[in-house]
Amino acid sequence: MVKYLSITKDQHQDLWIATYQDGVWKVEGQEIKHYAVLEEGTNIKQFYICADSDNTIWLGTHDNGAYRYDGKTFTRFLL
Repeated sequence: MVKYLSITKDQHQDLWIATYQDGVWKVEGQEIKHYAVLEEGTNIKQFYICADSDNTIWLGTHDNGAYRYDGKTFTRFLL
């Protein structure tokens, strides 16, 4: 069973949906895209997704910190 935890809209009004352990789903018009969010080949536990004022999509996780969408995939954000 997929657990949807958080939803946000980007500047194009596309929906981004964070799931508990099944990556991120983007609903763009009639098209649905899936983005796996992995750490060392394992799905990570997510809990929050948001778009900032620059339209960057951010993902908060339980144990792996923050991830940023780079236009192709979600990558771990390191300071």
